[in-house]
Amino acid sequence: MLGGSMTDGSGFDNGVRAIRDSGSGFYVLARTDSHDGDIQYRMPMGEEDLWLLHIDSLANIIWENTYGGPQLQASKALCRGADGSIWMAGKLIGDSTGGYINVNYLDTDGWIVHADSMGNFLNQRVIGANKEEQVDVLFPLSDGTVLAIGSYQSELDPTMPHTPGFPESGEGFTDIFIVRLSPDNDLAAEPPVIDDRSWAVYPNPSDKEITINLPKEKGLFNIAVYNMEEKKVISRQSGISPVTLSTTKLSPGTYMIRLSDETGRSGSKKLTRL
Repeated sequence: MLGGSMTDGSGFDNGVRAIRDSGSGFYVLARTDSHDGDIQYRMPMGEEDLWLLHIDSLANIIWENTYGGPQLQASKALCRGADGSIWMAGKLIGDSTGGYINVNYLDTDGWIVHADSMGNFLNQRVIGANKEEQVDVLFPLSDGTVLAIGSYQSELDPTMPHTPGFPESGEGFTDIFIVRLSPDNDLAAEPPVIDDRSWAVYPNPSDKEITINLPKEKGLFNIAVYNMEEKKVISRQSGISPVTLSTTKLSPGTYMIRLSDETGRSGSKKLTRL
């Protein structure tokens, strides 16, 4: 058993999450309302906080820590970044600031916490506006950034405070938002892209070979084909258009073609191999 004398665990939204560490142990994210027992590092500020534990294969606690503020924080998502750091997310319920929370956009906001591999707090980010928002999924990328995916009620009041760039309207009553965060929890700048209309891949689907029409700009382009496991299966560099690639050695399935140039711009298109 893990916990203290008050309410610990998932709460009403089944928010317990667990992922493997690099060995035989686990990181576990839950919520806690206790200040005793296994919970030793909680600030006495208010309602339930996020509780992160690192346990071994026998459920012995290696370390634990809590993160929160004056009101209720609920856990929804957990992942490890490319550098081994730990990302946690969920939602804030309430309209107060304090503790680890520096801003509040009223009602329910999405909340993301970044900690190092020992659970030490690094940074946090509140994502939201004046209605109900929460983060449901965290997905780590190989460049160290993390995708945070959540839901929001789309009929927002643009005169109210909200996360810069947060959508002020949507397709229906409740919509999905996606943000990309850098390791310092700032909104990561999007990399420069190659206009999708400036290059083409055909035939697609393909069974023997494909032709790629490169953008009209002068310079070398790197062409790479990846399978769904992110393994590069074809690589070519060319500055002359069109480029023809054989696909006879590829197994039937879905692939991704990525095109990049000398300035750092990139683009991608899906390829189906028959």
